[in-house]
Amino acid sequence: MSAIDSVYNTTSEIGKTTTTVQFYIALCLGLILACWGSYFVSQKSTLENGIATITSTKCDPITKIENGKTTISYSCDLGISYVVKGKTYVGKLITNTSSPYTLNSTIEISYDPNNPLVVQPRQMSGTMGSISCCIGVTIVCAASLNYYFASKSKAYATYQGASSIAKLI
Repeated sequence: MSAIDSVYNTTSEIGKTTTTVQFYIALCLGLILACWGSYFVSQKSTLENGIATITSTKCDPITKIENGKTTISYSCDLGISYVVKGKTYVGKLITNTSSPYTLNSTIEISYDPNNPLVVQPRQMSGTMGSISCCIGVTIVCAASLNYYFASKSKAYATYQGASSIAKLI
């Protein structure tokens, strides 16, 4: 066996080991995301959705600087008015947004139909749950394919091993 064959075999084994470790990490992460997402999808919301009119607004800017880039968001205290079953209710919301709210504009809300005074900005937990499930499944599928190719193809495993070694240098 020549030195080149020895390097090739060693690099291939490193690639197989690397993809195995990556697979198990991705499997754990993907399962966590899928479980977390399915929890949110399965939550039966007792809240109804509606539209409220903003009657008062106080928005304070929040400036963040990350990697030399400045972003401004707003923390807003809103007075709102909304109608449930023909009766008008008044409430307050605290929300963060990328632009300040204006008087007499509308905002989407969620409220408890049994106690309409319980109000909050509209929640989208089902959507976030579905997205988390999809991301989790995608991560597991991609890691599984990577693991499969590394275990079936010595050339691919060698590529993965060389890539891992290059990242260390």
